[in-house]
Amino acid sequence: MPNTTTPFTRYRMPVGFGPAPGPRQKADGTEWTADETGTMRLEFLTISFLGRAGQLERLLPPGFSLRGEPVVSVQLGFFRDLYWLAGRGYGILHPLIPVTYTGKTERIEGNFMPVIWEGLADAIVTGRDELGFPKLAADFPDFRVDLASGRVSGTASWLGFEFFSAELTGLTEVRDAQPPAADPMLTFKYVPRTSPTALAAPTSRTSRLALPLRTGASRGPARTGYPATAAGKARASSRGTGRSSSSCRRPSTSSTAWRASMSWSTAVPRTSRQRSLGT
Repeated sequence: MPNTTTPFTRYRMPVGFGPAPGPRQKADGTEWTADETGTMRLEFLTISFLGRAGQLERLLPPGFSLRGEPVVSVQLGFFRDLYWLAGRGYGILHPLIPVTYTGKTERIEGNFMPVIWEGLADAIVTGRDELGFPKLAADFPDFRVDLASGRVSGTASWLGFEFFSAELTGLTEVRDAQPPAADPMLTFKYVPRTSPTALAAPTSRTSRLALPLRTGASRGPARTGYPATAAGKARASSRGTGRSSSSCRRPSTSSTAWRASMSWSTAVPRTSRQRSLGT
């Protein structure tokens, strides 16, 4: 009997082995329930610097334009205790560029995410195949944290080559911090057709990822483990592109996984809408 697929069930190659488990469905093709998803944790550090408009514009797809000053934010972090990975997690790194997208019927002000590096093949495959996110692979050693001296640092590398490093120093705890307003994240989906030549037209579209700061469907408020917010100096280096320094404020607590501002350490109850848009 030949293998068949079931309507309204997500599949990824190789299809012959059945539905594809991930953040949006279980191995049997059914959706995760609230009791099964539990609570995930986020740990992120964010640095911002003033970029060069001409260089950033070369990264923008059609319909996008820079919005305001070309201040780029780079976020390095970890997802932990993920329900769909049986409590495991992975590292993530992505830049954010302030943009305005002007389409045929809508105009969106947000942050363009040109690339996402992640440290686990499962997250990369599901994000690329199901959501069209521009994901690449990288290695992420765990954060080096010294709360006594207020110092946090982390790196990202590929095959032993460290292409990103960041450090926050002089951090102090801010109690009862509230999450700031955040703009939606925008990505550009590009899927080439299968063809023996390069003449086949690709499929491309703009994807908008905008989750509410507080979903209302969660089982409780976000809980912080490390200090919620902090102020200090940030230093980032990217080999081949020089070194920049800037002053930044560590992002505040948020109850969503995908926001331009995310907390250093936050436990996040997942909702059905978040699961449908997760990585």
